[in-house]
Amino acid sequence: MKLRVTENEDRQKQIKKIAENVLQERYTFLNMCESFSIKEKFREDKTEISCKIELKNSEESNIIKVKGKGFGPIDALFTILKAKLSEKYCSLDLIKFSEFFVNADIQRKPNHVLNGSGSNAVVEAMLIVNNDRGEDITFRNRSSSINKAAANVVLQTVEYFINSERAVLQLYENITSAKDRNRGDLIAGYTSDLSELVKNVSYVEAIERSKEKK
Repeated sequence: MKLRVTENEDRQKQIKKIAENVLQERYTFLNMCESFSIKEKFREDKTEISCKIELKNSEESNIIKVKGKGFGPIDALFTILKAKLSEKYCSLDLIKFSEFFVNADIQRKPNHVLNGSGSNAVVEAMLIVNNDRGEDITFRNRSSSINKAAANVVLQTVEYFINSERAVLQLYENITSAKDRNRGDLIAGYTSDLSELVKNVSYVEAIERSKEKK
C-alpha cells in the first residue's frame, strides 16, 4: 500500500521547480557515495552510521564524511547532516525531525515479481519535518531496500532545504540588482518566486548573513 499523499506535497513540488529554475545548473544534488554502514549498538540502544555524501553542482563537487550515532540510522543521518551543513545553510536549523514511516507495496506489478513471502516488495519511506512555524513538510522515496529508501529520503529533505535557501539568496540579489536598474518588470517575477520559497521557513538570518559577507 502506498502512503497517502499529503496536501503540502504539491506545493513542495512547485517550490522545488522554482529553486531549479532560479539556480539552473547550480542546483546542488546530494548523493550517497559507495556504502552506507550501519551498526546497531544494542546495549547502548543507539545506532552508529558511517558514509560519504557528495554535494555536486556545475560549479563544485564536495564530499563530506558522515559518522556518528543516533536513535536509529535515519535519526543519525538526519542529525549529523544538519550539524555539518547548518553552518553554511542556516535554514537547516529551523527544521526538526517529526515522523518517519516505512510501508511495503505488496501489490503485484508487471515489472516487479514478488517472491513467495512478499519480502522483496518495494518499500516507501516517508519523512515528515516541522518548520519554524510548526508546519509539516513531507518527503518520500521508494526502493526495494528499506535502508536505501530511508537514507535517500533524508538526502532529499536536506537537498530541498539547501537549494531553497540558495534560491532565496539568489532572488534577493536579483531583486536588489533589478531595483538599481529600475527594472520593475523583473522585480514582480522575482518577488513572486520569493514569496513561494519563504513558505518553507524564515530566511531572515540567511539574508542577513549574506549581507554581512559583502
